[in-house]
Amino acid sequence: MRCIPECKSKMESVVTYGYCNKSGACLMIRKLAVISKWTAIVILLVYWIGSLPFVGCFGEYRICCIMSGSMEPLIQTGSLVFVKPAQEYAVGDIITYRCGETSVTHRIVKKTEEGYVTKGDANPAPDLEIIRKEHIIGRAAPLWGNTFCLPWAGYIRMVLYDCRIELILTAGGLLLVSLWAEWTDNKGRQAIIGKVKSGKQE
Repeated sequence: MRCIPECKSKMESVVTYGYCNKSGACLMIRKLAVISKWTAIVILLVYWIGSLPFVGCFGEYRICCIMSGSMEPLIQTGSLVFVKPAQEYAVGDIITYRCGETSVTHRIVKKTEEGYVTKGDANPAPDLEIIRKEHIIGRAAPLWGNTFCLPWAGYIRMVLYDCRIELILTAGGLLLVSLWAEWTDNKGRQAIIGKVKSGKQE
């Protein structure tokens, strides 16, 4: 029997060559296990991103998804905005603040003793609620020049959020396929080893 050069032992050579040569499926099974596992990991990562109230964090920055057109034309619907906490906020700053279970990104137009009055650039009137400092997540940071957002990138997050159930089911199925493929591969290897040890290998 011909040995494969990179095998560590004669037994490993026999098992690898014999199993692959006889069934013709071991490499395909191993590839299936690896591809399924890594695809599932990527899908779970995508699911996690889509489930976050914010798209993500980079150091002190949070990436927020803009779901409305209240700040157009400066910040368009479906854009991503980078927000950074600050010690103080001034009139003219674009801030993101908590509003119930959601977040709002508007501009500060007035500062009062109670907090801040905000307004969307595209809205005709200021917001009714006074925003307290503890509710502010951070101030929108310009990416370059006067650009405060990544246009259209937020739509990806919207799609992920809408498809989160399908993503988790798909990832679960791929993990099961990966486990089955690894179990099948190990079972085939053990069967060949058993035949070699008993002297019954063909």
